[in-house]
Amino acid sequence: MMGLILLGLSESGTRDRASDIAKRNESGLQLSQSLDSDAGSGFDQAMKSVNISQCQALNHFQEEFALYKVLRQGCISTVISVCLKDDHLLVGNADKALKDNHFFPPPMLPKPIGSLTKLYVEPLTKMRLFPGEEKSHKQPTRALHSTRKPLGLFGRDPSQTFTLVISLDNPSSSAEFALAKLEEHLQPLHDAGRLTYHNETHLIPGPITIVASGNTPFNKILDCCHFGAAERYVFYDAPLLDIARKHYEGKLNGELETRYLVRSQSRGIQGRNGQDGEQYYKSPEIYTEKNSMLASANFRDAMGWTDDTYVGVSEPDMTLTQEQRYQLQLQVEAAHSQKLGVRYWGVPEGLAGLTESIWKGQNDAGVDMIAATDLATFNEGEWRD
Repeated sequence: MMGLILLGLSESGTRDRASDIAKRNESGLQLSQSLDSDAGSGFDQAMKSVNISQCQALNHFQEEFALYKVLRQGCISTVISVCLKDDHLLVGNADKALKDNHFFPPPMLPKPIGSLTKLYVEPLTKMRLFPGEEKSHKQPTRALHSTRKPLGLFGRDPSQTFTLVISLDNPSSSAEFALAKLEEHLQPLHDAGRLTYHNETHLIPGPITIVASGNTPFNKILDCCHFGAAERYVFYDAPLLDIARKHYEGKLNGELETRYLVRSQSRGIQGRNGQDGEQYYKSPEIYTEKNSMLASANFRDAMGWTDDTYVGVSEPDMTLTQEQRYQLQLQVEAAHSQKLGVRYWGVPEGLAGLTESIWKGQNDAGVDMIAATDLATFNEGEWRD
């Protein structure tokens, strides 16, 4: 595949490409070695003082060293797409992306290029943990029970967990096998004692929390990822709009229910597939703190937007209305009533006024993790003023 990439280049272009690959390999190897060093690294120093942000990084998993970049920005979560291919979970959300996955050109890495293990599990297993002073831990909406002092990736607040949302993009027919493989891939994090888990009575916090999304079948996750014990180590990403609809059923008058609880996710339950889908749609209270950590929805669906919602509106005037802000508040309150954190995906970006208005609206409504691609603007933008 690398030879195909080089075809058609001039001799100088070939040399430049080879030089770039060598530099990437060298810098990548140096970063890997520094992370392995007991003496610490520049990354460790950065994490000691980084300011924590409620941002959930999107679309950064196809960058080199994406995890480190996300953590350096202080993000408390990131979403990655993975696909089971040749017995490995590879990072990428399309078959072409998987085939062309050249994050780490050979011969730097002996394992499959772009594997979940190499890009996320191994680094998270080795990263330095900072001890906390207080016996408290930060998880979305949860009352946590722990007698141990917190350990975490963020030096300024070790009680803050880092949530890795893993979207399984395999078709529903093979999602069950991908989920089983996920447990195998997460074994090092479990063995290192770094994962949040629920022991059927209490939630026990860890530096890292795993949430399964995408085509993950809910009925299968109930039996998965216990690592041979009774505890649950992988949590579900529940359908937010179904939860909100059920929570307010009969509590709002018909007009409000139509306006504020616009769409149900029952048409696919966000990848919650199979014959049991209708059962979960009818009984969204099945998503509890024992099996789920977050509830999410496509922001466009959550607002009931159509293709012509902002037609004819100039970019500076694109903002959330008070009605839409109230709609957000209702959905967040519904999820929090079931002790689930809230996140939205599909937030439009590139429209400065609208994007920052959405971020502010979500922040004011109590959304736990706010999706962003432009991390610098999220952390430093005027919407925070």
